[in-house]
Amino acid sequence: MAIEQFINKYLEYIEQPSNAVLTVEITAEAIRNPRISEGFLENRLNIAKKILSVLSRGVRLGHFDPKTDNMEVAELLIDLVEGLALRSAFAEKKTSKKSKQSLQYMVQKCICV
Repeated sequence: MAIEQFINKYLEYIEQPSNAVLTVEITAEAIRNPRISEGFLENRLNIAKKILSVLSRGVRLGHFDPKTDNMEVAELLIDLVEGLALRSAFAEKKTSKKSKQSLQYMVQKCICV
């Protein structure tokens, strides 16, 4: 799966109102409670590893910048997607086409040579 497809699917999942609320609630509780934090961080790590595998393949193929820390980029991409999705959920509207295009542009800027 291409990185853009993964990002779009993740965005669509997080921007659903019930998923956005759950994301915010779990994040807040994870900050307060170390036991919750472990599961939260494990879940984020699993998502980051999926993105990392795509980034690593892209580096091997010469499509992505080999000088970047791909795990850091993967985590930042999660932050970008979740931030946009939560902004849309708070505004009680779907992510606009313009915002999705801007997200894709930022993703390309983060990963391309």
